[in-house]
Amino acid sequence: MRRLALIALLAAAGVASAQYRWVDPDGGVNYGDVPPANARQVQPIKAGAAPIASGPELPFELRRAVLRNPVTLYTAANCGEPCAAARTYLRGRGVPFAEHIVQTQADVDAFRRATRAESLPAITVGSEVAAGFASASWESLLGAAGYPDRSQLPPGWRDTPAQPMNTPSPKAVAAPAKEG
Repeated sequence: MRRLALIALLAAAGVASAQYRWVDPDGGVNYGDVPPANARQVQPIKAGAAPIASGPELPFELRRAVLRNPVTLYTAANCGEPCAAARTYLRGRGVPFAEHIVQTQADVDAFRRATRAESLPAITVGSEVAAGFASASWESLLGAAGYPDRSQLPPGWRDTPAQPMNTPSPKAVAAPAKEG
């Protein structure tokens, strides 16, 4: 799940031309067309991933934070005010994020595997996780990840709508029974 969110963030940040993601010997995450011979955890990036948002390119500082520590917000329809406050906080601070809605038991299971959290809303910032909305702790988490204190989103930036946590694959959809 995090890998898909990262790919979407990369596309939104204008680095969709990168074909690989790898970790260098110093532990830094890199993207490009050709990983070096000493690269670890080389992963191909699939073309055509959906961006988390659309609009103009992000300023350097924000783009760097998005690449290094993508943000994913996990919410639920019955979460109410805490989830709305979390979403409003991220938008007000100008943090590009992917939002996943936890709806089914399969979603709950996937959410727990991805975050090890037990409550919503939850946020992942890179590999860090925070469950429950607390603006002070989220501010600290985002600051440590390199996100600017104030919005640097360019005019015309639009968030991508929230997506279900899991989308059924075509194989999971039953074919209609044939008569005869």
